[in-house]
Amino acid sequence: MKKKEFPRVVRIGAATISIMLSLLAFGTGLDSLAGIFALQLGPDMARVLTAFSLPILIVILTTLVLTFIFGRFYCAVVCPLGILQDFIGFISRKKGRKVSNYYKTRYTIAVIMFGMLFAGWAVKFRILEPYSNFGSIASAVFTPFYVWLHNLILPNSALIIRDVTMLSLLTGLIPLALLIFFVSWRKRVFCTTVCPVGTLLGLCAKHGTFRMSLSEKCIKCGKCVSVCPSGCINPDKRELDNERCVRCMNCKAVCPVDAIKYGFRKERDLMPESVNSFRRNMIVGAGAVTAAAAFGVGLGALGNPQERVLDEDDANKIYPPGAGSAARFASKCTNCQLCVTNCKGNVLRAGDGFTGGAVHLKFDKGMCEHNCKNCSDVCPTGALTPMALKQKQLTRIGLANFNPRICIAIQDRTDCGACAEHCPTGALRMKPDETGMRIPFFNPHLCIGCGSCEYPCPVRPVRAIIVEPVTVQVLAEDPEEYFKENMPVQDDQFSKDNDEWLI
Repeated sequence: MKKKEFPRVVRIGAATISIMLSLLAFGTGLDSLAGIFALQLGPDMARVLTAFSLPILIVILTTLVLTFIFGRFYCAVVCPLGILQDFIGFISRKKGRKVSNYYKTRYTIAVIMFGMLFAGWAVKFRILEPYSNFGSIASAVFTPFYVWLHNLILPNSALIIRDVTMLSLLTGLIPLALLIFFVSWRKRVFCTTVCPVGTLLGLCAKHGTFRMSLSEKCIKCGKCVSVCPSGCINPDKRELDNERCVRCMNCKAVCPVDAIKYGFRKERDLMPESVNSFRRNMIVGAGAVTAAAAFGVGLGALGNPQERVLDEDDANKIYPPGAGSAARFASKCTNCQLCVTNCKGNVLRAGDGFTGGAVHLKFDKGMCEHNCKNCSDVCPTGALTPMALKQKQLTRIGLANFNPRICIAIQDRTDCGACAEHCPTGALRMKPDETGMRIPFFNPHLCIGCGSCEYPCPVRPVRAIIVEPVTVQVLAEDPEEYFKENMPVQDDQFSKDNDEWLI
C-alpha cells in the first residue's frame, strides 16, 4: 500500500466499523450499542433545543470545533447515512464530476429546517435529518433481513419477528429510493446541498485550520474529480472547496503527482482577501442562525406544538413512558425508530407517515415489559425523558378499561385469570364473587397501562380488557406502599361493599 493511500484506507476502515455498529444498533435490539448515537449531530441538536442537556451540548460544540480544525470527517466516518451513500456510489461505479456550488439552496434549506427545530417541530426536521432517515431505512430494510437470518442460523435464541406493514416498509424504501436517486445524479449532493446538518458542518469547515488544497504541481488530469463524491474540486482553477469536502481522501489516494495536500493552512490563506472572506463567511453563518431562529419564532407564534390540539387518531394512541403527553411527544419525536428496534416487549410501532406521526404502542403482539426502560435510554432527541427503572415502573401511560359483559370468566364461568396473572402491579386481582367463582377486580390506583392485561386476554375479536390512553402521563401509586396501607381482604372475606376492588 502506497503512503498516499493510507489516509483513505483508515477512513474506509473507520467508516465500516461505524456503519456496522449503526446497523447492529437498529437491527439487533442491543441497547448498549445505541450509545454510539450520542455522536449524531442531528439528534443531539434536537435534544438540546427541545430538552436541554449540558453533556449533549458539549458533544455538539466538540463536534463543531473538531470540524473547524480538521474538516468534515464527521460526514465520512460518523454519519451512517453519509457512509451508506458512499456504499451506493461504490456499487453503482458512478464517477464523480464537478458540481455547482448551490450555496443559496443549501442555506435556504438549512434555515427552514433549523427554524422548524427552533419552533419545536422536530418531526418536520426529520424529513431531511440524516440520522432519522437512516433509522427508517435500517428498520424497514435491514432489520427484517437480520432477524430472519439470525433465527435461521440460531433457532434456539430466536429474535422477535416484528411486523412489517406496507406503511412501515414505505417509510424506509422511499428515503432509500431518494438517496439512490441523489447518488446516481450527483453522488453526495444530498450531503453538500440538501442536508441541514451538512450545511452547518460545511460552514465550520470552510475556513478551518487543516485544509485540503491543490498545489502548483497539479497537471489537471482530472483523476481527483472522477473519485470526488462531493464534486468540490476544480483543477482548472486549482480550487478545492473545503466547505463541501467530506474528507474522503479519495483524491489524495489517486493523484499521480501528489498535488493534493492536507495540512495547516498556508500563509496565503491569511492574506487580507482571505481574512475578508472569512469574515464574510462568519457573517453569513451568523445571519443563517439568526434567520433560522427568527423563522422558528415565527412558526412558534402560529402555535406551540406542545399545546396544539391533536387529531382524534393521534389523541387515541398510547405513547412510551417518558413521553409526558401526546402533544409534547409528537412535537419532539423524529420517528427515528431506534426505540422500536430496541423494544423488548415488541409493542412500539413507528409513526404513521414519513413526514409526520410519532412512535406509539400497540398491545396486539406484546406488552410493555415491566423491567425494561430501553426506549427512554436510547432516545437520542429527548422526546422520551430518561428515567430510573423504578420511576418507569410507576409511570402511567394508559389506563385499563374492563368490559365484564364479554369476559369469559364472568359470562362463561371459565376459570381464566390471564389478565391478573400477568399484571405486574397488582391492579388486577382475581376475587371470588357471591357464587365463589373467581373473577377479575380492578384497582385503577395501581394501573400503569402497560398492556400486560390486554395482550394475554383470550377474548376475540375484541378483548375484554383494553388499555386506553391518558391525557398526561403521571405516576401511579407504588404497589409496595399501597398494599402496606391498604391490605386487601382475604378471598373468603370479600364483599361487594369493598369498593376498592369493584369493576
